[in-house]
Amino acid sequence: MNSVRLFAFLIGAGARNRVARQIARLKNPRYAVALVVGLAYFGYIFFGMGNGNGDDEAPRAGRAALEGIAPFVIAMFATWWWLRGGYESALAFSPAEVHFLFPAPLTRRSLIQFKLLRSQLAVVMSAVLLTVIVREGALPWYLRIVSFWAMLSALHFHQIVASLIRSNAAQQGSSGFYRTAIPIVIVGLAFIGLVWSVTAGLPDIRSAEGVADALRRLTSVLDRPVPRIALLPFQLVVAPVFAADLSSWLRAMPGAIVVLALHYVWVIRTEAAFEEGAARAGVKRAERIAAIRAGKAFSLAQSRTRRGQLLRFKLRPTGPPARAIVWKNMLAFVGQLRPLTLVILLVGIGAVFAVVVLSAGSWRSGVDAMALMGVIVAGMVTMFGPLGFRHDLRRDLEKVELLRTYPLSSHSLVAAELAATTITLTVVQFGCLAVTLLLLPFTSIPATQLPGILAIGAMAVVVLPAINALGIAIQNALALMFPGWLKIGADAPGGIEHMGQNILTILGTVFLLVVAMIGPLLIGAVVGGAMAPVLGVWAGVPMASFTWLALCGEVALLVWWLGGVYERLDPVEAGLLR
Repeated sequence: MNSVRLFAFLIGAGARNRVARQIARLKNPRYAVALVVGLAYFGYIFFGMGNGNGDDEAPRAGRAALEGIAPFVIAMFATWWWLRGGYESALAFSPAEVHFLFPAPLTRRSLIQFKLLRSQLAVVMSAVLLTVIVREGALPWYLRIVSFWAMLSALHFHQIVASLIRSNAAQQGSSGFYRTAIPIVIVGLAFIGLVWSVTAGLPDIRSAEGVADALRRLTSVLDRPVPRIALLPFQLVVAPVFAADLSSWLRAMPGAIVVLALHYVWVIRTEAAFEEGAARAGVKRAERIAAIRAGKAFSLAQSRTRRGQLLRFKLRPTGPPARAIVWKNMLAFVGQLRPLTLVILLVGIGAVFAVVVLSAGSWRSGVDAMALMGVIVAGMVTMFGPLGFRHDLRRDLEKVELLRTYPLSSHSLVAAELAATTITLTVVQFGCLAVTLLLLPFTSIPATQLPGILAIGAMAVVVLPAINALGIAIQNALALMFPGWLKIGADAPGGIEHMGQNILTILGTVFLLVVAMIGPLLIGAVVGGAMAPVLGVWAGVPMASFTWLALCGEVALLVWWLGGVYERLDPVEAGLLR
């Protein structure tokens, strides 16, 4: 049996077994009802709200603008992959795969091909989901699936290569850097040229008369020679997605296939210590499982979070047991922060400030941009933070045997698990809002508008912690109710190949959060309307206070209910024990 047939058998058997397990879970009424409700909701969202008319002028203009800026947006994500890395685990093997495949007469190239081939299951699924979500265009559905597949596969390979090259250069010092110098230099020059071109075009973009005009001007800036060269690979992979007809698709698809093939060869030939890293990842996973079974998971996690950690917290030897859970989860989050992350953040902020000041010719414009950025980041954390910050039951349920040995009631454990992530989100949001508040006196905002802005800020400070707690409670409720359908553990599905699944998760979470907030917002609106004649703009503070009380009531009910769900959870039936 050759390697291709072997890999096809392993991947096919694994996929069949996984599907069979998921179908078997439908015997549980909880999973069956959730499936029906989920299909009905997403069916309404994707098929029941009408379809855009591709012949209208506005949709055509919007598609043209999106096609122009999409390569630039993807390039920004690619830049983050090169700076941050952290995706080398895409080629990591499980302990079982290490023991089964590594002693076999297989080459390094064959092992990488196995991992890339297996990742195509997630890529194809995401392509199908994106085809359902993005229904604009005149192409048949099967051609749009192929277009999304080519784009996602190329970006997936690029994400892997960027992480491998960065890891190789960082871990092997100067020798590793010299071996990977050519791609690093090329990517660096492309990024510098792109930033320089966009900076030069900022004055023209700032003079736009609306969002549509600004996008059109940005598209014209990106159409200049230097940006076109820097963005050429990304332009080629997105071109089939935006093809207006079959002839355009046939002209665009070869370029995307060429970029995909070049990335495949790049991954195969990347000189990184892949086998050792993959085996080491498997060993770490085995160590974690052994530590959990031996009751030493805490000491193992503590030893790993000490290296390169920005902050450290000490836990008092006495106190409520729930405090230890909060401390553990916050330590796990802080342990992921590295000095390099802070450096990249500060350099990025400084670069944005410098670009705005140079383009506008006024330092006050830079201050305005920084103040606005604080509000935008706080809003993004509110929306997406509950999905990305997973230091709660979504991470700890894989250690359910250990959790049940702790001297805590189920309700106290659930509350402590939610508290750490809620505190983390709130601290990040308050930090962003504090930056905006400190910059307000130096902005160009008229003094007459400051009271209203401060009132809005006071409302945010009051209500954001409760919104965070509600969002985290919803995420943990899903993890407790459907552990067999969700990713439980430290590693969330964050690669580009999981884009479709992540979009569905975001849509479902936003829907649940909006529904849960309707009642508290109505209560707050009634109070705010009654107090407005007396307090004016500051009526928002009592409005936010009553909204906060109602949200806290919902969170308390969720914690009480989730405590019972956790108490009745069967780890074997839920598939948490492996």
